[in-house]
This record gives sequence, structure tokens and C-alpha cells, in this order.
Amino acid sequence: MYLRSSLEKSAGQVLWDYCAETTGSLSKMIKVLKEWFGEANHSDKYMLELKSRRRRPNATLRNLHSDIRRLAALTLPELEHGARETVACDYFIDALDNPNFALKVGERSPKDLDSALRVALQLAVCLGMSSRAADGSAGSGNNGTRKEGPADQRAQEK
Repeated sequence: MYLRSSLEKSAGQVLWDYCAETTGSLSKMIKVLKEWFGEANHSDKYMLELKSRRRRPNATLRNLHSDIRRLAALTLPELEHGARETVACDYFIDALDNPNFALKVGERSPKDLDSALRVALQLAVCLGMSSRAADGSAGSGNNGTRKEGPADQRAQEK
């Protein structure tokens, strides 16, 4: 009885829908609360977040990396660490905001999430993305591809 009366907000609200038999038993109340708030029932939600996660404008590559790592750990806690890193690496590459940039990162065949971040940061510098992009933030609007300048155009004409 004390547990039921000490619950607040949504946890207390959940028990309003159950009969006295359920709310009168500590083990039944705990079971109901675990079903509602336990991690097991949220893995589908985390999987959807992981699959749909995309790099946002002005988001750093490092922020994307940490989000993907967190979501992979929440989605696949039972998976061995090395296998989870491989899966997370694929989701990181898919989440990059530019398909051409993602392809270039994927072509380097990073083995795990950390190596995918390293490759992405290196490519951002090599492809002439803004200095913020090289440091891990969004590019200057060219989406990871270098714009041709006058010198490049003259070289092509020769």
C-alpha cells in the first residue's frame, strides 16, 4: 500500500487502471511497473530511433557517433560488443547527411564505430568541408563535396 501511494506522475497513473487485486500485491505491482517502464519493452522504440537517426544540420560527427553508440547499446544489449560495434558502424554511415560522403566513408571499410568516426573526420578535411566540419560539425552547405574553383576549371580546360 505504501508503494502505491508514494508513486508520482505517470507511474502512479498507470496503477489507476488496475484492479485492487493487482495493486494490493507488491509482486503484481512491480510486474506491472516493469512492463510499463522496463527497458525490455523499449528496445523496439530504440531500434526505430537507431534506424531513422540522421545527422542534423550543424550537428557534429562526434555527436552523431555518441548518439549511435547509445542507441545501439540500448537496442542490442545482449549482442557481443564487437558485433554491436560492427552494426553501429553501419548505422553511423547510413546516418551521414550526404549519400556521397557516406559512400566514401563506407568505401574505407571501417571495422567499428570509432574507426568510422575517424574516417569521416579525415574525409571531411580531405574533401574541403568547412573547418567546423573537419572538427565534426556540419559542412558549409556543400554536403561533403568540394566545389570547383576557377583554378580547377582552368585545369580541366587544358
